[in-house]
Amino acid sequence: MSDKTQPAGGAQAPAPSDGSAPRRGVPALVKTLVVPSLLVFVLIYLLSGISKVQPEQEALVTRFGKLQPLPLLPGIHYRLPYPVDRVTYIKPNEVKSVVVGKPLLLEEGESEDPYALGTGLGEEFLTGDENIVHIAVNVQYKLGEVADYLFGTVSPEELVRLATEAALSDVVARTHVDDLITAGKQWVLAQVKEKAQERLDQYKAGVLITSANFEKVAPPTEVSDAFKDVASALEDRDRLVNEANGEYGAAIPRARGDAERQKQEARALKESGINRAQGDADRFLAQLEEFRQSGNSDTSRLRLYVETMEEVMPRMKKYVMDTQ
Repeated sequence: MSDKTQPAGGAQAPAPSDGSAPRRGVPALVKTLVVPSLLVFVLIYLLSGISKVQPEQEALVTRFGKLQPLPLLPGIHYRLPYPVDRVTYIKPNEVKSVVVGKPLLLEEGESEDPYALGTGLGEEFLTGDENIVHIAVNVQYKLGEVADYLFGTVSPEELVRLATEAALSDVVARTHVDDLITAGKQWVLAQVKEKAQERLDQYKAGVLITSANFEKVAPPTEVSDAFKDVASALEDRDRLVNEANGEYGAAIPRARGDAERQKQEARALKESGINRAQGDADRFLAQLEEFRQSGNSDTSRLRLYVETMEEVMPRMKKYVMDTQ
């Protein structure tokens, strides 16, 4: 006969003395809490693949680090959740800008006159004729080659600034200071833009420079007055040259027109004289022929005499008198 006995009345066996819960309750707890939580987590993970692209944006997808060929256009899209797919949002038409030079802030007491600015504006550059100028250039750029832009550089803005600064140093070192401050600005900017873009293409930065503009070009403060006088003189020279060219451009066509008009008048006068002389000669020959046919009669002589007198004295009255 066994020593174990059932409690009277079918009562439950007492709990263990250490206070732990019965082991058969753990699977039920797992099924009640852990499994739904896991399902919710999986659902949230899958829903994380939904992405929304704004109207001014495009989304680039890299799958296991490889760029997918087609970007995601504006709208709602689904891609595989991270880390399978990664989405990078870009603005392909956005134009960004970077300033090559020190911050464009005037110190207290400084003037806004570009020839009176202190050395705090822009960076110092050495020109081709060994003069120092302070230059600040604003460069505008936008996204070019997408793959190069994403994987070719960490900081496109810094790369644009360095490439522009190197190009500016190269071009300014081959430019006369007078050209740099006056009429040669646009040529310098075009050269800087071209050379900076060449450097960025060599670096495979995926950036396209759209424009470059001088914020300020100023000589050092110590010689700003002299440069201002030189610039004013050059502007006066250019103005006088332009006015002279304008006068020349107006006088030459006018003189050519007058010469052509005089030639035409001379030709017309020549033709008129020739025609008049030819008519007089033909008329004389006709009269001569009539005179010969009339046998040199007195009547013919009288008619010729009267006609001649009519031409010589057209307004006078003439009388023919018979002297016999």
